[in-house]
Amino acid sequence: TISTAATNAGTTAGTALTNAATADGKAVTADAKAVTADAKAVVAKSLANSALQAGPNLATNPGFENTNLFFWTDANRYYSTEQKRSGTQSFKTIGAKWQMLFSNETQHIELPCSESDRFYAEIWVYGHPDNPAADNGATMHGQTWDKDGNILQTTYFVAYWDAADIDAAKGNWRKMSGYFTPVAGAVKFTMTHITNSTNTTLYWDDFACYRITEAYNAQLDADAAQATATTGVTNAATADAKAVTAD
Repeated sequence: TISTAATNAGTTAGTALTNAATADGKAVTADAKAVTADAKAVVAKSLANSALQAGPNLATNPGFENTNLFFWTDANRYYSTEQKRSGTQSFKTIGAKWQMLFSNETQHIELPCSESDRFYAEIWVYGHPDNPAADNGATMHGQTWDKDGNILQTTYFVAYWDAADIDAAKGNWRKMSGYFTPVAGAVKFTMTHITNSTNTTLYWDDFACYRITEAYNAQLDADAAQATATTGVTNAATADAKAVTAD
């Protein structure tokens, strides 16, 4: 009886060791695959990020250097050499003003788009050193039209600054940036910057707008792949821990 019990115990222990070794091997394999998937996802995400600003800048007058292009100008909004982030000048606004940012020699223009597009836009803003505390904010927004010329979007905020953001730009250049997605039925769009603050002077420079549709979709895929890989790493670690416990 003792011999039989010992034999059974030995057999059970041997089976447990075999199962543990198998589990451990599977966990190691799963862990290696998960780490590989995670590494590939990191690379994919990095490539997607680097592509976000690939391609041409759609801005027609990015540095506000070309005074031959159409722009609304008056006593409180005009080209100025007082401050510039690059080039020789910027566009100055005093008080609450706005400006559509795409134009040719005779008028403001819209650029083609579709509802599946995704855009990234940025513009740099400098607050006059003598500005008082701002009484309101500033925005950059997109506007779209359908094929019949009907306005679809007028206040899609690409970026929003409150009064504190304007105050933070006092005496230095700060970037205003964000993303824009046209609504269903959109076939053309423009970008506009608006100052709602009535008591501040701002300078605008280095406007950029990129169509990043493919890169944005690639980034979504990379994010999903990385999330899946991270889950795989977690599951592999759990399996590894169970194998160690069994061992």
